[in-house]
Amino acid sequence: MTDASPPDDSNPEQPSDNDSSWERSNQKLQKELEQRIREACQSSTKRQRQKENNKILWLIQESGKLRCNGSFYCEGCLQQVWLYFWENLCEVNREKYPRIKAPFCEEPHIIGRLKLRLNGCIRDAQTENPLPPIIPDFDQIPAPDPEPLPFASLPPFLLETVRAAVEADATGELRRCQLENHSEVNCQMLILQQLSLELEWEALADQLSIPVSSLSPFYDQHCKPLIEKISQQQLLLLVRAKIEADESGELRKCHIKKYPQVTAQVLILRRLPPEARWKDLSNEFNAPSTALSTFYERKCRPRLKAICEPLLNQWQPEEE
Repeated sequence: MTDASPPDDSNPEQPSDNDSSWERSNQKLQKELEQRIREACQSSTKRQRQKENNKILWLIQESGKLRCNGSFYCEGCLQQVWLYFWENLCEVNREKYPRIKAPFCEEPHIIGRLKLRLNGCIRDAQTENPLPPIIPDFDQIPAPDPEPLPFASLPPFLLETVRAAVEADATGELRRCQLENHSEVNCQMLILQQLSLELEWEALADQLSIPVSSLSPFYDQHCKPLIEKISQQQLLLLVRAKIEADESGELRKCHIKKYPQVTAQVLILRRLPPEARWKDLSNEFNAPSTALSTFYERKCRPRLKAICEPLLNQWQPEEE
């Protein structure tokens, strides 16, 4: 989700007070949330209350102001924050949260309070459990039917870069994620084994002297998400390399009329994940944020799509 939708004005260089706009956006969201929460708390039936709660949930999610930052623990903490929010919406749950002073229906900074709760939860989780969790042995669980290996759908141009990233394991995350009671079995080793596309679960289990009922669930729950993340990261690096190379020179030639230093190449690179905020880019280039966002939507996004589509089309699983 981008920071703001670009205006329809034909002049992309019109000035904007970005700070004031951001503040007005927060104030508007706060007022809308106050109204929705008030209606939820005044609901006469459980069904009506749930309906109003859904509107509140949609409003916060649509704003993009409360979302995960990529932390390993963020999704779990976000669920805890939502539970905390609903349990203290109209009145404080004193038994569970004795230190809370006021419910959210009386909170003047709803999003700010939720963000503080989310960040605190992530910090606590990182302190208490700095490594990815290790799942127990699954000896008593029937082995599931083997699923197709995810690498079968990777095009050759991406397969080798993924293999190199797994072998390097720069952060050590793959090696640290181990099967309980089998420290020799970690995600790096399993992924490299599976990259050969020759071993099946039964053969791998025999080779390691570990039941399939232990290997398969561990791989599905822990290793598969990691390899998907690595594949996405490597694809992003390839996209970035193509943009930096700009073999046709088109991205460097395309720029904002009054701001020649802001080319399509520069702006696309700055908006690739992790995205630079429009406010920061406005300060960096000394250009209005509306000029930047409009230029990006009209000129940069179509060119980025043209670069990405051929790569993504090669990454589609083959139909049987």
